[in-house]
Amino acid sequence: MKNLLISLVMLIGFSFTQECDEPVNVWFKLSNDTQSLDYGKVIAIDMSKGYASTDGEFIYLLLQIDSGEDAMMITFPIGYWEVEAKSEFVKEMEKEFKNLEDYLRSTKGNGTEIQKQ
Repeated sequence: MKNLLISLVMLIGFSFTQECDEPVNVWFKLSNDTQSLDYGKVIAIDMSKGYASTDGEFIYLLLQIDSGEDAMMITFPIGYWEVEAKSEFVKEMEKEFKNLEDYLRSTKGNGTEIQKQ
């Protein structure tokens, strides 16, 4: 009985002291807008505010970016859709990763070891 009481007290204590620092309803993505100063940086997209619309073929989400007054539109197709089994993009990615693996195998052991002083 004593162990059960201690367990309950600890459980209640931990539930009140635990803090969650992760944002809620926020998506993160790399900025690919070459005209923006944020190009290549991680931007936060607030998914809790915005507008949704559809034209029958696509769902459009107009969302605010947390870093300022900028907005972003995300588009999803409606219904069943799939990607080609081996599109050109997938073939190029596989070739790039194979080249990277070959490069890493060929240079294994040729690097400089960094040690803490």
